[in-house]
Amino acid sequence: MKPPDPAKIAAWRARSKPLGRGAPLVVVPERYDANRRRKGTTLRDRSPDLADYYRRVRGPLVAQLIAESRGCEAALRIPPAELPGRCHGPLTVHERRRRSDSGSLENRANLVVACLAHNSAMADCARGDVWHRHGLVVLRGDPEYQALRARPRERKAAS
Repeated sequence: MKPPDPAKIAAWRARSKPLGRGAPLVVVPERYDANRRRKGTTLRDRSPDLADYYRRVRGPLVAQLIAESRGCEAALRIPPAELPGRCHGPLTVHERRRRSDSGSLENRANLVVACLAHNSAMADCARGDVWHRHGLVVLRGDPEYQALRARPRERKAAS
């Protein structure tokens, strides 16, 4: 290691200021309180039409599917040796064809009940993954892909 250059040290000392007292502390307004820190972009509220759609159609359908389920569908369909991770968290509804890929929110063939841990893992699925091989995720090019798309009426209500 080279010894420090005395000229650089002298120049640095000439530029730096000694520590001093700063301005007095200021009371921060409540909206910037540390417990309620803003994170990234704030989300818009749902439109009245979409909120009505979720209240009338989607909410009752999800509640019915969870009530009728035998548990996490991933744990029931996939052999324990292949199942990534254990079941954890409440039961949720997973869309086999993603909403962002025009997947249906009402078609029961597109909806699968899964625990929160497996639902999150399925969201990161790629072709050939265990989720895809066992039919829990449908990707572009699969035979069922077109059948699981949102109908025009459904797309209008969800947009």
